[in-house]
Amino acid sequence: MPSPLYEIVELTDGTVALRPADGEGEALVSIKLSDSASEYLGEDKLEVIKAMIEAGFEAAAEITEREYTTAGTEQQSSTLH
Repeated sequence: MPSPLYEIVELTDGTVALRPADGEGEALVSIKLSDSASEYLGEDKLEVIKAMIEAGFEAAAEITEREYTTAGTEQQSSTLH
């Protein structure tokens, strides 16, 4: 069974990944910044990447909610009485 917990880790090549905490399976998200972006961000690099991942999940949740709401509206409007 897949782990319900995830961790953000920096891989040896500098890529930052969100992966299952148990280390099994592939990463859900991976972000590779350019050398110049990594240099510019310095110690704040992981905080910026965490914010990017969080923004992605928030956007996905909004899309899912919108699709759910739209699907419910379509079903209601096609019902005849």
